[in-house]
Amino acid sequence: MNTFSAVAEEWLETNWKSLTESTWNRDRDQLVKLVGPYLANRPIADTEAPELLAVLKWLEKKGILDTAQRVRAVCGRVFRYAIATGRATRDISAHLKGALSTKGTESYPAIDDTPF
Repeated sequence: MNTFSAVAEEWLETNWKSLTESTWNRDRDQLVKLVGPYLANRPIADTEAPELLAVLKWLEKKGILDTAQRVRAVCGRVFRYAIATGRATRDISAHLKGALSTKGTESYPAIDDTPF
């Protein structure tokens, strides 16, 4: 089967030995619980960037920017696996680079080394 969830499960199965247990569990949870409700039954080759962007924007709206970025990254790995196995022709996550907000950085004043 060539649905997003079928390819994601196969990717997880293929990579369980090369990932730490916590990373594998995090990736699985993100793919199943966060992306799954939206894309699970979609043919991976027919999935378009705006569909994935909708999931990522939902996460962004919830204020979990780091998770949104990680979900985009793990979906990219699934799409690249689909390309390698002949079930997709492009990684739609690559088209979304820069489409999400990033966590702001906090500036700190330079250390003043003048004597008191």
